[in-house]
Formats: sequence, structure tokens, C-alpha cells
Amino acid sequence: MVAALPAPAQAPTEADATTLVQELDRAFNARNLGALLAHYVPDRQTHFFAAMRARLHALFRRDGLSACSRVLRFFHRGHTGIALVATELTAPSQRASLHTFTALRRQAGRVVALFSIDVDPRAAIEHAHGSSFSCPACNYRIRFDDRWLAVPRAQSEGGCTEALWLVSLERDVFLDIGVTHCSAATDARHALDRILQAKRTARLLAEDDSATPSAWLPRGIPRRDTADLGVAVSGARYQGSCRGGLAVDMHVLAAGRMVFLLAARGNPSALCAARAEVDAVLDSFELVDPKLTAAQMAERALRLHTGGGTFDGPCGNRYRNPTHRVAITGPTGWDHQLRAGAFLFHLTFRNPTSGSSLELYALPPRDRPFCPNSIERLVTTQCPPGSGAKSTDWQTTGCGLTWRQVELADDSVLRVAFRPDLLLVLRGRATGQERALVRKAMDSLRSLPGGNGAPAKAKAEAK
Repeated sequence: MVAALPAPAQAPTEADATTLVQELDRAFNARNLGALLAHYVPDRQTHFFAAMRARLHALFRRDGLSACSRVLRFFHRGHTGIALVATELTAPSQRASLHTFTALRRQAGRVVALFSIDVDPRAAIEHAHGSSFSCPACNYRIRFDDRWLAVPRAQSEGGCTEALWLVSLERDVFLDIGVTHCSAATDARHALDRILQAKRTARLLAEDDSATPSAWLPRGIPRRDTADLGVAVSGARYQGSCRGGLAVDMHVLAAGRMVFLLAARGNPSALCAARAEVDAVLDSFELVDPKLTAAQMAERALRLHTGGGTFDGPCGNRYRNPTHRVAITGPTGWDHQLRAGAFLFHLTFRNPTSGSSLELYALPPRDRPFCPNSIERLVTTQCPPGSGAKSTDWQTTGCGLTWRQVELADDSVLRVAFRPDLLLVLRGRATGQERALVRKAMDSLRSLPGGNGAPAKAKAEAK
């Protein structure tokens, strides 16, 4: 528990925050977009303002949808008040929960919102008060002052193992920070080239973009030839612009199989004015334990981010994850690989000769326990009318899970299994006799006995 600090002079109070979120709810429920947006400063964090506006337009089209919000926690970063807000969106047939950080300032005699940003509530308060963000599992730390707000993101939203926004409270600038784990060791320039190629393919960069990457290392990472580092760290940088006029300054660090992306984005003039502040954060990047080797870093990250699963059994093809209480036995003789990423864990079994494969993805619930209704859409989107796909009904067997299977037209098999605290998605691709091996492996999926599992990345062990 973090002790409450005295509020800075003229800073908004928790009562101000409560009043503001009530006014936002009234405007939302009246479908008065103008009244709702009037509570915001439109030239502060325009990226998030535009995203919020687009989502509001979509929500306003939903008949019968109403919002009810409350302030869960309130604290200050300098003269800015930060409210962790929980919003229940209800409609006749469904309900959803949103958690946001709403930043407030007192301006021209009234309290206004600088922005509202979705946040992972499980990690929000843990990191929001401090002057640094560290992940012992990924072995890195960055530092910042109270001009920045750390906004942890859910893995499934960030698309990587670790996802964080550092949002400036003073300028139209934010830092997008993410960590990914590659299947093999890489270098920063190669990793950056892949990122840029993906963005160009998706047409996310400006059409006249012609910038080329350059070498870069933060001051917090000594060069290998002058320090006793356990792993070689390479760095690369790209400065350019995105479609829509947003400036971007990407920085990539590679340490063995781990890639760290730190991308500063924002209004071009604001990013230029914030250069010293941004560079101070980037230069603070350091390895928590610089003695770890590349292999040790990768093993530690996988163990702590996936819950410590191991392979055992007579043939070494049985995977058991005691943290998330899951076990599965893959086909004998197939290669297997465990990954950390946008899921609790991602497991792959693959026959290197034929290319047949079986993948298992594990996801946590977003705001309420899983049930057939909450994941029905995941199944039905795989078998639209006329696709030739065949689906079973929901079944509950001795595996401790409720599951349903879809035979897809491309000869692959999808099985969705769940219990209230965990969703498991299996996808098998095989032909001929190997289809039976995939089905046997799917049938071996089990929920292990124990508590409700899923602690937050075993951080106690990491520390």
C-alpha cells in the first residue's frame, strides 16, 4: 500500500475526479458527444484523444448501452491528479468493464481531463506512483520523473510479453515500450528492419518516408568492450513519421533472443520540444542484472512470464504448467517450443519433416470469468455459413475443462477449452495419419488440481 501524499497546491482532488466522471457518465448516457468531449483538453495527447473519440462513436451506436463509473484510486503526479476509473458498460444482453487512467488538471478555474487511457488494473497502481518501471523477469529498468505517467497494458493488447506506455503529462508525446522474445538470437538492426518492414507493409509509415536506421545505445548500457556484461547488447534507432503526421523515434535494443522496443511518438513540434525529457528516459534504460548471459535472460523471462512450465515424461513431450494448472502431451518425436508473448503462454509442437503442427494459446479473462456465452463469438467466427466448417456442441469431460471443436475447411482443427479463470485455444494442422496424432494430443489436455492460479508473473520469485 502506498501512503497518500499531500495534494500539491491547486491540484485537483479526489472529489473533483468523482464529480468529473459522473458528468462524463451523464453525457455518455445522454449520447451528447459534444458535452462529453468538452471536459477534455483536445490538444493534449491527441493520439489517445482521437482513439477515445472513435470508440465513443462506436459505442454511441449501441442501443440501450449505459455507463456507470467510479473512482477506485486517486493520486498525484506533480500538479496532475490521476484517477483509476472503473466503468461498467451495460446493455440488455451484455455487460463489459473498462479500466482507465484519467488525468486531471485545474485550468482557467475548472477541472479538465488531459486524457483517459485504458490500463491493466492488475498492474496499474503498482507502477503508477513510482519514478521507475522494472521487470525482473525481462531484466530491465527505466527511470522517469513526475512529468510522466506509467500506463501498464495487458499482454493481449500490447501484443508482446511486456507492454507499457509512458505518457507525458506536459506535452503531446508518449513512449511506447514493449519486450518480445524471439525464437533465436538476433541483433538490433535486423530486429528494427523487420519492424519497419511490417509497418510499411501495413502502410503505417508516411508515404514519403526515406529515413534509414542508425546505431544507438542508451547511456545506461555500457559498451561490451568496457564493461563486464554477461550478454552483448546491440542498439539501433530510426527517426521518421507515421501516416497522419505523427512523428516517431524508434529505439531498439537486442540482447540474445530478447528485443526491447522504445518508441517515442507524438506531435512533431511537441516531440522536438520534449527531446531532452525523452532522451533522459531512454538513457536511463539499464539491465537489472548485467551479469546474466543471453541464455539465462531468455530462460528467466520464459519461466517467470509463462508461469514456470516444464517438459517431462518418458519422451520429454509432456508439458505441465503448475501455475496455470494445465498439462498436455504432444506427439512423440515432434519438436516443441514454449514462447512468451501476447498470451499467458504459447506452446508449439511441430513435426520438422512433414510440417504438421499443434499450437496451444492460453489467455486470462479480461473483466469476468469465462463462460460459453463470453467466447461463443470466437467459435462462430471460425465457421461462417457456407465455409464448410463443422462444429461440435460444448462438452464437459474428465479433463476439468469445457470445450468445443471446429473442423475447418483447410483441414485444420480448432478446439476451444476453458474454465472460469483460463481460456485455452488449440489449433492443429496435419494431414493423413498425423491428424490422429493431433487429436490424441488435444484429448490429453487437462486442467490440473489446485487453486485458481495465475499469479502475476511470479514476481516474488523474481525479486
